[in-house]
Amino acid sequence: MLMLGGEGAPDYGGFTGFILEHFGRTHETPTGTAENNRLSFDLSVRLPELRGARLYYEIAFEDTRKAFWNSVEYDADHLLGIELRAIRLGPWRRLFVELEHTGWVSQEHGVFTTGMTNAGRTLGSALGPDGTSLWIRADFEHAALTISPWFEWLRFSGDTYGSDQARGVFVVARGPVEHRRRLGIDAQATVAPLVVSAGLFGEGIDNADLVNGSTRWSGGLRAAVTWTP
Repeated sequence: MLMLGGEGAPDYGGFTGFILEHFGRTHETPTGTAENNRLSFDLSVRLPELRGARLYYEIAFEDTRKAFWNSVEYDADHLLGIELRAIRLGPWRRLFVELEHTGWVSQEHGVFTTGMTNAGRTLGSALGPDGTSLWIRADFEHAALTISPWFEWLRFSGDTYGSDQARGVFVVARGPVEHRRRLGIDAQATVAPLVVSAGLFGEGIDNADLVNGSTRWSGGLRAAVTWTP
């Protein structure tokens, strides 16, 4: 996916420039690039005999460089997941586990100030740059009620990076690391023609706002009613 237009975007030279930009850096300069693209690959494997399991992996490059493995390590977003959709242990029906890590400039750009969004929603991970997340959720069902407890562990790095075409991306200075531990529960009940859903969560934050030694607690609550005629 290549972004054209938007605030701060350069002129790529019409349709021809649009095609050429997919195969090279037509606006490369010693101080950086005016390119804003995302190249993504997905792999999914289904194992129906293993409680309806599905394994999946996605890699999404925020940028591409001659130093390919450096791009894999620093530029790319990675998502690895497993889901079991045919669990039959009492009310337990499904299990989801996802591990995600984002690159150093995920969803950021110095030239394109509008970002890669559609109706205000990010096209890709909303975790932000240089973050790691482990998310686990289980679904329990009884009649028309579904209860879904979940847990998420997050890590956000305050490291400072530099980059060039010779070395790729490199760490300039190590910074504070923010950790978050979230625990929540979601519920959904169907009472035709209505679907009622609600959820709440709480989280503990260490080194909040990337300030060493700071601690904070937070939480949230949501509720919704959907009517289908």
